[in-house]
Amino acid sequence: MSQSTEGIWRFELDEPIPIDLPFEQMVDSVYRLGYLAECNDAMARMYGLESAEQLVGARLGDMLIRSDPKNIAYLKAFFDSGFRLTDAESHEVDKNGNDKYFLNNFIGAIENGRLHRAWGTQRDITDRKHMEEQLRAAAEEARHARDAAEMANRAKSDFLSVVSHELRTPLTPMLLTVSMLERKTDLPVDVREDIVSIRQNIELEARLIDDLLDISRITRGKLKLTLADTDLHQAVAAAVGIFDRSDCAPIRVEYAATQFQVNGDATRLRQIIWNLVSNACKFTPRDGMIVVRTHNPEPGKVRVDVVDNGRGIEPGQIESIFNAFEQGGEKTTRQFGGLGLGLAISRWLATAHDGVLTAASDGPNCGATFSLTLPTL
Repeated sequence: MSQSTEGIWRFELDEPIPIDLPFEQMVDSVYRLGYLAECNDAMARMYGLESAEQLVGARLGDMLIRSDPKNIAYLKAFFDSGFRLTDAESHEVDKNGNDKYFLNNFIGAIENGRLHRAWGTQRDITDRKHMEEQLRAAAEEARHARDAAEMANRAKSDFLSVVSHELRTPLTPMLLTVSMLERKTDLPVDVREDIVSIRQNIELEARLIDDLLDISRITRGKLKLTLADTDLHQAVAAAVGIFDRSDCAPIRVEYAATQFQVNGDATRLRQIIWNLVSNACKFTPRDGMIVVRTHNPEPGKVRVDVVDNGRGIEPGQIESIFNAFEQGGEKTTRQFGGLGLGLAISRWLATAHDGVLTAASDGPNCGATFSLTLPTL
């Protein structure tokens, strides 16, 4: 016993207990009559003592906390199992009243229908229990933080949605009125130029608000696609046709794909291509060149490349430009404006079409290539 690292013990009872007593009486009798008759020094040290002599004679109630329901369940398991337990956890206290946790293996001695004694071994698992409690507390704290973050994110998305709708509503009649004025033939040249400028800024504002609405729908999982057989070449032509060529570098379109029918949402596919071309226009000087090219990189795939020879992308920012509200750095945002949502929305839409949207660039002032790859029908 003296060489063991496990606690070895024997509990006796002041008088035997009939094993057919009701459970509550059994528990009361064990606590009232049980005492430690024998143990080794290793067990004594588990309770903060130096030798077995200091622990022998302790009553069960001095060690096993009766107010803990888990200890009552521990005793019930002992009674129900035929008075034999393996790896049963108990919650006890040491000499200073500190919590201790042990893993016990023990057996009871039954004679003539009465419990006389029990003996067994125990291992100290207090450190492990404290670590488990710390991990549980950390997990609970993380869960609360995650719930709070999710709630804040939902609140942000709801706020964006409401504000965007409210901002979008007055733009429609403003755009209609300006468009009607623009069609008048008797306006002075300078007034017509001002009206065109107003219309362009209203359209820009509307696109920014639409991007906010899309991001809000995406984060809430409410952006839906209407899928149908779609001619990708028509989507490209429609998207490129929107641009005012006088306000952008020259755009050349090359239809090299022989397979270009896809299962897609035509409106959203046009939105992706428009975002890519708009991005190229923003970062390419007027004397540069933008090429929109379709081709089949492999059977069953069609790709749209939007290639420019403009500002280019820093190697370390290739992926970050697809994050919402990022444009490849604060300096870029200040210089070129915008919210940095177009590419984030486009990548989400590409993924929703079982496609892939990527970017490539050899670095600053070396242009960039954005590639949308989709499965063909």
